[in-house]
Amino acid sequence: MGNKLAFATDLPLAELYFYNHPAIGGLSAYNTTGFASQTESSLDNAGYNCYSYTNVQAGPASSSSVVRTLDDDAIFFINAHGGNGRVVCVDNSNNITRVSAKKVTSDSSVYSLEYNFENTTDQLKSLKVAYWMGCNTYGTNSVYGSLNSKCTSLGVDCNITHNDNVWSTYCSYFQYRFWWHFFNLILASRETGGAIQETCLKDRLYIFLSYFEPKIFVYSLG
Repeated sequence: MGNKLAFATDLPLAELYFYNHPAIGGLSAYNTTGFASQTESSLDNAGYNCYSYTNVQAGPASSSSVVRTLDDDAIFFINAHGGNGRVVCVDNSNNITRVSAKKVTSDSSVYSLEYNFENTTDQLKSLKVAYWMGCNTYGTNSVYGSLNSKCTSLGVDCNITHNDNVWSTYCSYFQYRFWWHFFNLILASRETGGAIQETCLKDRLYIFLSYFEPKIFVYSLG
C-alpha cells in the first residue's frame, strides 16, 4: 500500500477499494474488507503496482479520489454498496458520497465519470479491467446513468458489473478468488508466449464468472 498521488514505478497500476460501511443513510452494514490483503497480493504477483485502500478511510477511499485517478489505472476494482449506475463510498466521518456514470448537478455528494472526463472519448483507454462490485451496478438509472455504457464510451476494455444483489457473506472471499484466477490467467499467458492476449481476457473472465457461485451472483460484461 502506498501514496495514491506518487506512483514511482513503470509497472501498470492496479487500484482496489474496500469498505466497512456502517448501517447509516438507509444502507445496511456491509463489510468488504475481508481478504483485502490476499486480493492485493494476487495482483502484485501478477506484475501490477497495486494500491489497496481499505476500511472507511477519508481521502483515498472517497468518491472524488476514486474518480480522479481512474485514468491512471490499468486495473480498477471497487467493492461497495451499489445501485443502478452508481456505487456508494463512506469515509471515516460517516459521510456518504457516490460515484456515478452520469453527471448529477443537483447533488454535490455525487462524483461522476461524465463530469470528470467531460468532452473526452478515450481517456480511460489504458484501463483494461474495471470491476464495479456492488448490488445492481449493471442497471441504468435516469439520474445516475449506466456504468457499463459510460466506461465503454471512455475506452475501457472490459467492464464488469452485477445485475443482482451481492451478499456480504460471500463477496470478500469471491473477490479474492476472482483476482487469484486473474493472476493465473496472466501466468498462463506468459508461459504460452502470450497466447492469451488481452483481447481474449473478456471471454476468459466470463467463463470463470459464469461458473463461480451462480446462485449468488449474476454478472454482465460490458
